[in-house]
Amino acid sequence: MWQDMREFLDKTYPNAVMISEWGEPDKSLLGGFHMDFLLHFGPSHYLDLFRCEHPYFSREGKGDVSSFVDTYMKNYRLTKGKGMICIPSGNHDMERIRKYLDLKEMKMAYAFLFSMPGVPFLYYGDEIGMRHLNLTSVEGGYNRTGARTPMQWNHEKNCLESERSFRLSALPARLSLCIVNRRNIHWYICVPMRRKRFLLL
Repeated sequence: MWQDMREFLDKTYPNAVMISEWGEPDKSLLGGFHMDFLLHFGPSHYLDLFRCEHPYFSREGKGDVSSFVDTYMKNYRLTKGKGMICIPSGNHDMERIRKYLDLKEMKMAYAFLFSMPGVPFLYYGDEIGMRHLNLTSVEGGYNRTGARTPMQWNHEKNCLESERSFRLSALPARLSLCIVNRRNIHWYICVPMRRKRFLLL
């Protein structure tokens, strides 16, 4: 079925891209998708990088990346030239990367993320180091609710979609976690923060 969809897209919309949320590139890319991003469950060992008791990118130096590398290299060899394996900074179903890494550790993690083969996926807010908030479950979000907040530009009140209000206490005094396209990020972050001090890397 997916190969039929891919054939249709390639003919009708040649600039379109099929992105899978499968988490198993050896299956999804061979099935017809252009890209597949790794998930927090399944065989990828993605959590070993950023989200576990001892993340690989933590400065404590206790993380083990060997299972991730073994799985990644196996998938890379199986799918080379057939599509792209994508590594996300996060998504709406997992706790924010900031819960496990501080800003300096996140810079190293993002340097890795943006230099790996494939297309990096940056979950909204991760570019400014948004923290995972400890919130009451909203609309079945459970512990994921804390990763689904509006952009934390400042300490003012924001509202969840369910109209519950909460006060943000998540921002560091100085935000400096941008290592993506300078021109685009400059517009995206600095315009709403015109009165704040901000350092672009």
